[in-house]
Parts: sequence; structure tokens; C-alpha cells
Amino acid sequence: MLRGVIYLVYLASILLFHDARLTLAVSWRRGPRRRALAERFVQTQASRLLRAAKLITGLRVVYQKPAFTLPEQFVLVTNHQSLVDIPVLISTFRPHHLKFVAKRELMRRVPSVSKSLRYSEQAFVDRFGPFRGSHLALLRLAATSGAHGSVGSPVIFPEGTRSRDGRLRTFHTAGFRVLAREMQLPVVVAAVDGGWRMRSLAAFGNMGRHPYRMAPLLLR
Repeated sequence: MLRGVIYLVYLASILLFHDARLTLAVSWRRGPRRRALAERFVQTQASRLLRAAKLITGLRVVYQKPAFTLPEQFVLVTNHQSLVDIPVLISTFRPHHLKFVAKRELMRRVPSVSKSLRYSEQAFVDRFGPFRGSHLALLRLAATSGAHGSVGSPVIFPEGTRSRDGRLRTFHTAGFRVLAREMQLPVVVAAVDGGWRMRSLAAFGNMGRHPYRMAPLLLR
């Protein structure tokens, strides 16, 4: 439990510190320059948080090498179990500049995370309201993922939320269909497992007990 407390304190301090850095270094910029800086910021921060998790909590990430060659750009479809999924995916697919489809609730009030998502122009979708606004956000994501020399690979979690017990929830395909139609890219299907066990402070502080697994399974 102590290691969990230490990591959570570290996580909170890092998020607050980087939130201030984003405001000072990125917020006043506009257009492609701001997007590029925010994307690099997200990648660097994800790598640091992951390294700290490995050092403090013993997190073990087991990555299964795909049986196929990843294309330069693709749409990534994966299940969702915990917040750990995000830095693991970003670090694993770092050369591909992942662009996330995030729930609208993350647009504000989450230190560092909200600004990172907004400034890098990722998509915010409303999981419970009319689809029109989400549709427009997905169209913007498709447009900016290949604009101004920025080659981004969108990521979507079709379950729409995290699984609390590791079992797959119902897949909602509307968002994926928009991205697939607009971008005409190969689709990589991946699976993550292990994050659902991090439901308590004690489990969070002993991530090394059960490995976190990530595997690209299919290219279509």
C-alpha cells in the first residue's frame, strides 16, 4: 500500500507541475505548432509516468510482438481496463503518434490531461447525448491526423468505458465506422489485460504481482 501512496503522490505532483508547464509553454501558441508541441509533450509525459510506475510499484508490461508489420498510419481499436492503458499504448506505439477518442468529461478540470488532450486536438465525444457533436469531433480528428505533415493514428475504445472485471463490454461501433470511412486506413486490433486488477490502493501499489499485457492481434 505504501508504494501505491508514494506513486499517487508522485502522479499528482507531476500532473500539477506539467499543467503549469503546458499553460506557460503551449497555451499561447496556435495551429499546427501548438498541436505538435502538445503531441510531443504527451509522449514524453507518458514515458516518464510509465518508468516511474515500473520503478515505484514494480509494474511489469509484457508486450507481445505482432506477427505483422505495423503500417505507418492506422486506426487502433482496443479494449479498455484502466488509466494505465493510456501511457502503455502511447509508449508502445510512440512512432505512430496516437490520437485518442476521449470522453467529453476529460475536456476540463483534470490537471495536465485535459490541456494535453485539447492542445493536441484529440477528439472528445459525448457518450450519452446526441451523436451529432461527437460525429463532428471525429471528423475533425480524421482531418487533423494527416494535416500539416502530422501523421497521427487514431485510437478508439469501442466499449466506451473501462471494464471493471476484465470482461469485454458491449462494443459501440458508430465512432469506429466514422474514422474508418473518413480515413480509409488499415485497422489494427489490440488487446490489453491486467489493468482491471488495479482497483484498490494496495493493488495499485503492487502492480508487479500480475503482469500488464498488451498485444496487437490483427491487421485488416
